[in-house]
Amino acid sequence: MINSKFYKIYKVFDKKCNEYTGDNDETCYKEDTLGKMVGLTDDTNLLKHLYSNIYRIYLTLPGSNNTYFENLETKYYKLFYTSLKYWLYDQIIINELDESKINDIFTGW
Repeated sequence: MINSKFYKIYKVFDKKCNEYTGDNDETCYKEDTLGKMVGLTDDTNLLKHLYSNIYRIYLTLPGSNNTYFENLETKYYKLFYTSLKYWLYDQIIINELDESKINDIFTGW
């Protein structure tokens, strides 16, 4: 399991956007250019983390570099999105989000 592609991708999603060296926090949510998120802190933090993960996938699409997913070819980009879906499900469960907070996440972007 630990050596599976899914697991390796999933572990990248757990990292915070400022934990990467050399990318100058490129995947971090930038309020000055994207706007300030309004809502509860837990919701906005999860949205910012989700943004960061989506941006990492975007930067890894075929034809781009692969800075974030070491030893994984960009041809696995569909697996990146599948892993992201399960990562988000896990975050909802781990953070014990109720229905209203889950709706806020999907409508708050």
